[in-house]
Amino acid sequence: MERLSPLTPILAPLLQNRSLCRAVTGAATAHLTLVSFGLPSWPCPIRHGLGIPCPGCGLTRAMKSLATGHWQQAFLLHAFAPLALAVIALMVYVSFAPTHHRRWIVRRCGQIEHKTGISAFFLVLFIVYWLIRMLLFREAFYHWVL
Repeated sequence: MERLSPLTPILAPLLQNRSLCRAVTGAATAHLTLVSFGLPSWPCPIRHGLGIPCPGCGLTRAMKSLATGHWQQAFLLHAFAPLALAVIALMVYVSFAPTHHRRWIVRRCGQIEHKTGISAFFLVLFIVYWLIRMLLFREAFYHWVL
């Protein structure tokens, strides 16, 4: 069994699976579209089950704000919206890119992740960001995302 470390690639294996990328981007597109038109979408299981905002709460509305040019509103809702949009865009590209491009991107992404641990860094930062919002800015956080 391979031992996981902060340098273990996270995004590259996901990008390697074209079907999974298409499924994730399809679900994300459906979710963003429904929210953009004010229609009900998938409820957050953490928010509805535990009554607290999850680390991703506000991310969909933040991405919608980014897409409509409301950058300040987007960062107020969730600072990780640009990163989330970039990852989704990358997943869309590798879903339909020629095989040699996809393989090159997956290989390069894996090398970068293995060398820098950037994916693990951003995952930890994502959780720290959520904790800061929950502990230091609780009232504002609840107002922004709920």
